[in-house]
Amino acid sequence: MTAHAQDEREGDATAAVESPAPRDEARLLVQSPRRLYLYWSFAHVPRATLRRAFGQLADRFRVAARLVDQESGVAAAATPANGRSLWLDAAPGRSYRAEIGFVAEGLPFVRALASNAVETPPDAISRATDGDETFRTDSQGFARMLAVSGFAQYARAAEATDDQARAPSDDEIAASVDEITAGRARLAAASSPPHAASSASFRVAPSSMSRVARRA
Repeated sequence: MTAHAQDEREGDATAAVESPAPRDEARLLVQSPRRLYLYWSFAHVPRATLRRAFGQLADRFRVAARLVDQESGVAAAATPANGRSLWLDAAPGRSYRAEIGFVAEGLPFVRALASNAVETPPDAISRATDGDETFRTDSQGFARMLAVSGFAQYARAAEATDDQARAPSDDEIAASVDEITAGRARLAAASSPPHAASSASFRVAPSSMSRVARRA
């Protein structure tokens, strides 16, 4: 019996995981800032290649997947698979790709497929807003939407945020500063006492005083 024929006769879960599909494929999808979904398929029976490389040791390997951080190049511990898909934990704001292969105790990970790269979003509510009134809702409506779509942990923060709240632009900040400065200037002008009349306007010449004294 050839190695390929032996692979086709395997009836355990591992053989089902490795059964051929129309093409080799590995797709990584983002579900949330901390959760990724991976699915894959093999266009051939990879254990045959594994057996040619490792001989009888090939039977010790199981299909598994692992995440690789694109920025640091660090690979997470491989997660054994009992099907053709896995949910994988991730960190917010990072770029990942997945590797599907084989793992065995005391032996190195053997890569068979690599997925596309994805980037997880920040673990926070976006401050971006849509200018289209069609998609605008109040903060309570937004919180309900988060709760029913599986993001209840963000709902409280959404309720506490005014639906119009957003980070001001540099131009808006500058305009506010100018308005405050102008307002202070107007207030200072309104509260200042009127300028005293010049003493020269009320000065009486000494000669005039002499004439007044003589008349008296």
